[in-house]
Amino acid sequence: MSEPKHKLTAKILGDLRTVQGDTYEEYQAELDKAIAGLDKDLAFVQAAHAVTNAAPLTQAQPAVAPEPQAAPAQPAPEPQGGLEEMTDKYGAKFTYGIADAPALPDGRGYYVFKEWTDRNGKARKAYVDPVKGPKPAKPGASEAPIIWK
Repeated sequence: MSEPKHKLTAKILGDLRTVQGDTYEEYQAELDKAIAGLDKDLAFVQAAHAVTNAAPLTQAQPAVAPEPQAAPAQPAPEPQGGLEEMTDKYGAKFTYGIADAPALPDGRGYYVFKEWTDRNGKARKAYVDPVKGPKPAKPGASEAPIIWK
């Protein structure tokens, strides 16, 4: 079996896709089918973004598969009490109860604001999972990702 005269291989959404044909007409027909499939992929990604209230994708933007997100088991509780600041043994300052703190993705509550100086002397600020702080907190199935400020 010989190689087809017309062949195109591209990496799309992390998968290698090949279009090939022995004649130009056969190649063009396969290419048209592949493009139709990409239009369906783009429509799926746009629909997923619309559901998550993200900015809609345009044809000029690269299509990226949406990251799977675990739905919160229950609504996150409202922050109570007010601001509470604590310092850990390394000198990092944790602020609990910030009214506009983002909710944790698994519904356990809200992120904690952390301010610290890294080993290179650079000041850092981020919202972190409460299990990282000095105040006891219930761990989730997985640690929530850091939100840098």
